[in-house]
Amino acid sequence: MKAFLSHLTTHPRLTRTALATSLLYLHLHRAYSHTSYAQHNPKLTLKQWYSHQTAYWDRQAASIDGVLGGYGVVHQRDVEGSRGFLEKLQVASDCKPMGTGRALDCGAGIGRVTKELLLQKFDTIDLIEPSKIQLDQAKRDFHNNTKVVTYYQMGLQDFKYEHSYDCIWVQWVLCYLTDDDMVRFLTESKGRLMEGGMIVVKENNSEERPVYDEDDNSVARTREAFERLFERAGLTIVGHEYQSGFPEELMRVSMWALK
Repeated sequence: MKAFLSHLTTHPRLTRTALATSLLYLHLHRAYSHTSYAQHNPKLTLKQWYSHQTAYWDRQAASIDGVLGGYGVVHQRDVEGSRGFLEKLQVASDCKPMGTGRALDCGAGIGRVTKELLLQKFDTIDLIEPSKIQLDQAKRDFHNNTKVVTYYQMGLQDFKYEHSYDCIWVQWVLCYLTDDDMVRFLTESKGRLMEGGMIVVKENNSEERPVYDEDDNSVARTREAFERLFERAGLTIVGHEYQSGFPEELMRVSMWALK
């Protein structure tokens, strides 16, 4: 839903040590890789699976520290890594460079990535975020900014495109989608790219197996699992880098350029 680093030292999406103690792995690997964990959990419907995520983020502070789990110190390093990756895509010589017209910030939260990165690179930005608390803060912050045009309060599983984009920025939010919903969203995203446009995905990578967090119903996938899903969506990987400079206890973060 936003650039998260929640519960830095204990959050299973982030720490490598939690991988060794994830007792949910065997059940989750069978269930989630098929369709969704919720469909195999009698306590949750798929609708409840997603609404639990939104409720979690509605309880978090609408601030950089809030969306980064009290660890706002990594914010600048994250933005710097993203900026360097995006700038390479915008000057790529082996294909038509990415345009600078319109970008979509997926899982935008308070607009952290929009404010620090996308506003400097694109003429028009739309935000999509299911948490009303977080999105309302973005609306206040960008109230007088004519470059930020449309705010969609919904999850990616429910999103229907109204525009085409030069860049679809998807950061720390695919962890909230089931495999099937991720493939569907990415497939639709591919069809909404302008000539030269790209989807940029930035997500945590678990090391050997998916890691489920029951607090917010997120799942950290391995790099290989992500790339299998990209292939299912008909996407080609045109670039990949790892985020550098994060603390050692955090999961590795991948950045992919897709088209």
